[in-house]
Amino acid sequence: MAAGSIRVTMEVGADGVALITIANPPVNALHPIIIAGLKDKYAEAMRRDDVKAIVLTGAGGKFCGGFDINVFTKVHQTGDVSLMPDVSVELVSNMMEEGKKPSVAAIQGLALGGGLELTMGCHARISTPEAQLGLPELTLGIIPGFGGTQRLPRLVGLPKAIEMMLQSKFIAAKEGKERGLIDALCSPDELIKTSRLWALEIANCRKPWMRSLGRTDRLGSLSEARAVLNAARQQAMKVAPNMPQHQACLDVMEEGILYGGQAGVLKEARVFKELVVAPTSKALVHVFFAQRSTTKVPGVTDVQLKPRPIRKVAVIGGGLMGSGIATSLLVSNISVVLKEVNPQFLQRGEKMIAGNLEGLIKKGSLTKDRMHKAMSLFKGALDYSDFKDVDMVIEAVIEKIPLKQSIFSDIEKICPKHCILATNTSTIDLNVVGEKTNSQDRIIGAHFFSPAHIMPLLEIVRTEKTSPQAILDLITVGKIIKKVPVVVGNCTGFAVNRTFFPYTQASHLLVSLGIDVFRIDRVISSFGMPMGPFQLQDVAGYGVALAVKDIYADAFGERNLGSNLVGLMVKDGRQGKVNAKGYYIYEKGAKPKPDPSVKHVIEEYRKQANTMPGGKPVTLMDQDILEMIFFPVVNEACRVMDENVVIRASDLDIASVLGMGFPKYRGGLVFWADTVGAPYIHSKLSKWAEMYGPFFKPSSYLEQRAKSGVPLATMEQAVRHANHFVILRRAHQEHHSKCFSTCFLFLMVPSGADAVFAGLWENYGEAMARDDVKAIVLKGTQRLPRLVGLPKAIQMMLEYKVFKELVPSPTARALVHIFLAQRLSTKVPGVTDVHLKPRQIRKVGIIGGGLMGSGIATALLVSNISVVLKEVNPQVLQRGQKTIAANLEDLVKRGSLAKDRINKVMSLLKGTLDYSDFKDVDMAIEAVIEDIPLKQSTFSDIEKFCPPHCILATNTSTISLNVIGKRTNSQDRIVGAHFFSPAHIMPLLEIVRTENTSAQAILDLITVGKIVKKVPVVVGNCTGFAVERAFFPYRQGSMFLVGLGVDVFRIDRVIRNFGMPIGPFQLQDVSGYGVGLTVKDIYAAAFGERNFSSELMDLMVQNGRHGKSNGKGYYIYMKGEKPKPDPSVQHVIEEYRKCVKIMPGGQPVTLTDQDILEMIFFPVVNEACRVMDENVVIRASDLDIASVLGMGFPKYRYPKSC
Repeated sequence: MAAGSIRVTMEVGADGVALITIANPPVNALHPIIIAGLKDKYAEAMRRDDVKAIVLTGAGGKFCGGFDINVFTKVHQTGDVSLMPDVSVELVSNMMEEGKKPSVAAIQGLALGGGLELTMGCHARISTPEAQLGLPELTLGIIPGFGGTQRLPRLVGLPKAIEMMLQSKFIAAKEGKERGLIDALCSPDELIKTSRLWALEIANCRKPWMRSLGRTDRLGSLSEARAVLNAARQQAMKVAPNMPQHQACLDVMEEGILYGGQAGVLKEARVFKELVVAPTSKALVHVFFAQRSTTKVPGVTDVQLKPRPIRKVAVIGGGLMGSGIATSLLVSNISVVLKEVNPQFLQRGEKMIAGNLEGLIKKGSLTKDRMHKAMSLFKGALDYSDFKDVDMVIEAVIEKIPLKQSIFSDIEKICPKHCILATNTSTIDLNVVGEKTNSQDRIIGAHFFSPAHIMPLLEIVRTEKTSPQAILDLITVGKIIKKVPVVVGNCTGFAVNRTFFPYTQASHLLVSLGIDVFRIDRVISSFGMPMGPFQLQDVAGYGVALAVKDIYADAFGERNLGSNLVGLMVKDGRQGKVNAKGYYIYEKGAKPKPDPSVKHVIEEYRKQANTMPGGKPVTLMDQDILEMIFFPVVNEACRVMDENVVIRASDLDIASVLGMGFPKYRGGLVFWADTVGAPYIHSKLSKWAEMYGPFFKPSSYLEQRAKSGVPLATMEQAVRHANHFVILRRAHQEHHSKCFSTCFLFLMVPSGADAVFAGLWENYGEAMARDDVKAIVLKGTQRLPRLVGLPKAIQMMLEYKVFKELVPSPTARALVHIFLAQRLSTKVPGVTDVHLKPRQIRKVGIIGGGLMGSGIATALLVSNISVVLKEVNPQVLQRGQKTIAANLEDLVKRGSLAKDRINKVMSLLKGTLDYSDFKDVDMAIEAVIEDIPLKQSTFSDIEKFCPPHCILATNTSTISLNVIGKRTNSQDRIVGAHFFSPAHIMPLLEIVRTENTSAQAILDLITVGKIVKKVPVVVGNCTGFAVERAFFPYRQGSMFLVGLGVDVFRIDRVIRNFGMPIGPFQLQDVSGYGVGLTVKDIYAAAFGERNFSSELMDLMVQNGRHGKSNGKGYYIYMKGEKPKPDPSVQHVIEEYRKCVKIMPGGQPVTLTDQDILEMIFFPVVNEACRVMDENVVIRASDLDIASVLGMGFPKYRYPKSC
């Protein structure tokens, strides 16, 4: 969405009413730009004398669909709650409700979530009758956060408010009027006019000026309110035991009832911020977006195809599934022809459809009138003659391959050429089903879940021959009948049943090991599944399980368990719920009860299975049972993703939630598995595989991710690479249409000129900037020889002519820009301009004596700052001290340190193995590996030992500071001190501040930066901060080019010729692959689709290549010699190209050197634009100096177009 289309407008009429309109298509979501605009317009309206009253409305026939949920995703990625704007108090309470001019909400279409909360902050609400009103926030794991928990009970009464919030129930404005939420109803044409008049009448005291938060008349007595809340708590504990937001919502409502609305609003804001970063919210928001992404199908929904109308559908088979599918179509106004084999079966099918419709009426989702309309669209048939004009056929017969094949052969002859030929098979490969047909492009799977008219998932199965048009048409039908369509590949069981086939089998294995059936069901139900695997088997019936048993055995080989438990149940006369007798007893009107008499069947099964060690039942905890059932399911999900059966991992998440009832608040199967962690799952499966056999054997996909640390949800797909390429090309095109305001520039000060030109450069910069200066004359021919000697003075004066010619050149402009940029970087608004004085930093504690820690210590020591270096054991500490000594020797060789200073410098260093020596440090700098839990525990420890004035700094290059400092109470002292490697040489210091970092801490670190001869650049807190964030596409772009067939060493040559010190692959060798692999997942999580997930580094490491550290990378490194390209790396690169599969037609692309240069740097510029747009840097020139000093960008570069 373009920022220009997100806006808030205000028009003041002659009547003195300001009409404030929210515009953010399609539903006017409350993007932060909208909230800022509302604050701005309300402030303006309150100031203006010509405004008497305000009407708040939304553009495009909708009021507002609520807060922009994309912001939640950013909060979840960063852990930064400050991204949530202050709406509840600052806007709704202070500016709107307590404003000196009345506000009236003009509601049309919908007012949901934050949108409805805005209306409740107004003094009256006028609406069209059919507008939908509701507070659905609890479905996202949060509570209403803009005052809704306080105002809604005061307007509609406590019981109705609880119902609307805890059940996320919408009401029409017509009911809202009856309940007291809406003040008046009118037609859309009269809405604004009526609202304006109402607002003026409030302003003129002819209508009451009602502040919702001050009302108590609808709350009832305190005892009544408590009774209602206690009843609601009990109900919430039953229906949502794992949903903390339900109890939190009731607590916040109670706070307002006991202590007043304002107290309730304040508690609501606090609890909202706690919930928004909680695991439940992360999971539910993930599911929300996962559901919306399922209909984005590359090659189908992005190729300008239009869906064809599906007016008439034939369903073959009127059993449980066929009648359910027919019901779904009929209630959505699609005509249905139901074919059966005889009149009795047809009549039964028709009765089942009628029963389904009656059930929908009882649920309140269908009216009687609509039921009659639906049945009028139905026609029964005993042959195919009525199929001649259908648009789609859905076969829904039993899972018998010959029967399905003959049906498809028949319908192909009868149906029109455009007709889609679909099967509802849950298991059988579509190529087998359609083997005897010639219309392979029309064959598709339409796998509904039982009961089909209720269950929301539609699994759309495509073969390699299914046409995009058929897929698009079925997606569209899915939406029409209110299903969530998920497009999957063709294999046995497809995505859902394939993934979950180990679910039942693992439960059978546990029973064979001696675990009680009903305990297994209790454990799984407690986890959040609607019912356990054995009750599910009863409800689903044993027929399907027996029908697909052989199919699974053939398809899955050794990982299929040959259980005969279902067969024994059938042999004992048990059919599950169908005949009221299975593992449970089913009596009409009663809950299922465990059947003790099933015990003898289970004992017989255990005898036959003979898997109990020593014939004795195993002892397992509930957690073991849970893991032994679900980890094999996760393992199979890994295979499904590895084979690209699903387009994206989130499709499997939404399919598991909607198709199998996996608890939504856990985010779906793969999301949950990633919270558990691939290494843990892999270790457990490996252990069980040794004990119980190949059923538990970890898949290669799981094994790779367990070793690499890459999330399971990170799938390697060509489509993502293709998207990355589109971004690259777009950046290339934009370059020609406009000049970028930020360019990475570089400065090289002439050697030996410092003594002569002290102060000259600053004046020269001013002269260049002034319009009244046309030329520059240098004086000093008399003094110059006395300063530098006559020969040098003559040489310099002869060069003056050349100097004049160079002044207007791009190089001079670039170098002057960098000179001034470097001096600007320490000017920080709110820090250096508020009369603060830097405190003295005499002693610094450093945690971690590795490459970075020892380098930082060296920089401090040579600047006469005492250092305490802490390490975990004597050996590592000794190594750190040796590295510092080596750094000092290196500085002596470079001529930047006198040899006799080494002893003085080393006398300032103290080693330690605990934090006792940190009691008097002025600053602590953590420099351990990029491991979040380790950093968090380190900060928790140093906070306890360091004095209250001590600055708590981290040298992280990537991780958000809010995540690192999560467990501390000293947020004002936490700051990022990101040195670049090697830290005692590289001149840049990136100072990272959070919203809580004090100005004093920033100023002190700027001062330390200057003392240790670094150039400090202050940046904001986000993944990668400024430099690493801006340059993450640099490495990724180069690996993308390799994937397209461009030679590694050619890329490095092109980049070196541009002016970078070394190319991206040599840089990777020099830096080492450890950090790259460590931050890979962090970048993937933070940058989503614009992150290019490359496995090249992994392959290099697997091939024993670690870069310069072991002398072998893309280049060969030998002591005393320049690096040489290693020809033997070619086989690794070829393997990588096979993995990514992005070369068009399998052939390398042809690119000029300029293309290579641009395809690497333009995405970097693109990311830099995002960095500036998000105000991560104070000014564009800070990014220039950071790129020069931190990444070696050539400082002499200046664009011709500027």
